[in-house]
Amino acid sequence: MDDDDDVVSWSVTNSGSSIVTITRIELSWPEFNGELVRIRLNNSSLWNGNDGIPPSDSGTELTGNPQLIGGAPKDLTFEFTARPPGSGYDLDLTLNDSCIQSSSG
Repeated sequence: MDDDDDVVSWSVTNSGSSIVTITRIELSWPEFNGELVRIRLNNSSLWNGNDGIPPSDSGTELTGNPQLIGGAPKDLTFEFTARPPGSGYDLDLTLNDSCIQSSSG
């Protein structure tokens, strides 16, 4: 996990050979981050809004290109209204509507 200004990001990689689609993103964050306002996967915006109460669950609202091609790492970035601290996050990604990957930082 990396943090810079008003963003927190994870590098995510599909270690398989077929394309995997992120179908749900759940994130818990420290409340003093302010509101979650955007989720991006590399340059593709997956979610825009104002979510001020963690946890966030963007499963039904994902847009853009949430696909992970085998072997190609991408940055999953969360933008907030305030500078986030370097810890206190829990991330769950649901892939292809069935597989859940979790990370904390």
